[in-house]
Amino acid sequence: MVCRRHEKLLNLQPPSSQAPTASEPLMEIQNLQLDFMKDGRALRAVDGVSLSIGRGETLCLVGESGCGKSVTALSIARLVPTPPAHYAGGRILVQGRNV
Repeated sequence: MVCRRHEKLLNLQPPSSQAPTASEPLMEIQNLQLDFMKDGRALRAVDGVSLSIGRGETLCLVGESGCGKSVTALSIARLVPTPPAHYAGGRILVQGRNV
């Protein structure tokens, strides 16, 4: 159900007067921060991730095992369970809408 919701968001078509231009990102992540609580302390798992994805672009996260690629992707899709996770900051914009 959550995946369908995200699919619907990504397939939204803006009104013709608000159609994105080539310079406007389809999805924009601004300073995304995610913490996990352990023994009463917040442990930062995603720290200040920012990126833009334009229409027709593909993004690939590359890094060593355990560096946070999956947690970052799950955070963007809002698929990390809260608790134990806590979104500590940032914005996720799809076609300019904060989701």
